[in-house]
Amino acid sequence: MNEGGKLAGYNTDISGFTKSLAVYDELFRGKSAFIIGAGGAASAAIYSLIVNFHVKRIHLLNRTLQHSAYLAANYSMLFKDVQFEIIPHNDHRVESALSSSGIVINTTSIGMSPNTEQLVDIPFEALNRDSLVYDMIYNPLKTKFLEEAENCGCITVNGLYMLLYQAAEAFKLWTGKQMPVEEVKKLLPQF
Repeated sequence: MNEGGKLAGYNTDISGFTKSLAVYDELFRGKSAFIIGAGGAASAAIYSLIVNFHVKRIHLLNRTLQHSAYLAANYSMLFKDVQFEIIPHNDHRVESALSSSGIVINTTSIGMSPNTEQLVDIPFEALNRDSLVYDMIYNPLKTKFLEEAENCGCITVNGLYMLLYQAAEAFKLWTGKQMPVEEVKKLLPQF
């Protein structure tokens, strides 16, 4: 954005993610987090989890270990009291990391429309029933990932409100006005 002749950039994913989780924070505040993926959405989640929810340990699972290592290295420099564990797929540590995490987050597009039959490859039976399982995908509203987590007794959240809250933040940045979030929420069931 042009702000008085200077270019400025914003990450509205952080705000959207944070606001979408506010009502669930007692489930995972201060606990470990398990994040699937290592792109921009994962980075936004990591920042929010550390700054807003005081998570002190983050397990990262991604098909490309170098991407996870890059995220962990960058955030380790900023937040020295947070521990990062990079876990390869099919590693024996996946199960213990899942069972010890207060929140498990899919930040990938696996399972998003039109590929709704795809499923993140984790041992769902290792999920802690007290964990919150969050999928940033909003189409479909209930992915296979969330279905599997529900079958394990977990509370699940899709990415629709993250989309809504990040859109509200972007709307404010572009227009200087508040988006009528509560009015938009009433319209969401139509889509």
